[in-house]
Amino acid sequence: PQTLRTVAERTDSPSLRKQKRERVIETWSPAELRTILKAVPPAYLPWVVLSAFAGVRTLEIFSQEKGSADQRKQVLAWEDVVLTGREPRIVVPAAVSKTAEKRTIPISRELAAWLKTTAVRKGPICPLVVPWKGTKGGRGKSVTDLITGALDGPWKKNALRHSFATYRVLQVESIGKVALEMGNSERVIKSHYHDAGRKRAEARRWFELGPDKVSRKLEVVA
Repeated sequence: PQTLRTVAERTDSPSLRKQKRERVIETWSPAELRTILKAVPPAYLPWVVLSAFAGVRTLEIFSQEKGSADQRKQVLAWEDVVLTGREPRIVVPAAVSKTAEKRTIPISRELAAWLKTTAVRKGPICPLVVPWKGTKGGRGKSVTDLITGALDGPWKKNALRHSFATYRVLQVESIGKVALEMGNSERVIKSHYHDAGRKRAEARRWFELGPDKVSRKLEVVA
């Protein structure tokens, strides 16, 4: 029957367990995030802080660049970010979310302070040019090139979101809460981001990096 697995298919369990043990989720340290916040051009700062302090996916902020403007997937806009009232929050519409499910993410005091440094808060959060492609303002270098130059090391794909999840679990001590904020299942959060070797002090240093703790003196603007 097509619904039943063959004997050969059932022998892969040890291999899958080995893959799970060997899987490493790349993250940034608080010190590395400080360097990233110093180096990122102003137009792309919202991308970094929304990923690092709210776990928003990069593909929810930048367009896929496929098809015409009318056919491109909808991206997060400033109108989806609520900075006023007692409960500042990001409302990720279903049309923007990778999982096609609406979700709400609380905005911390530090994240709100970073977002308020952007003078014009209307329309798409970031420019249409994705950060890993060259820009005229960066003399042909991409935003990630500028950042890795400051870090003196390679770019870690999706590590801002991965770092948020890892440190957020330590901060709130609730896998379910983090799952709701990130739009993932609790199983994914537990298997990917619950790192028993990390300390809460690391999470505290990560989330306390507001604009009052980071000196931004930029010569390059994308």
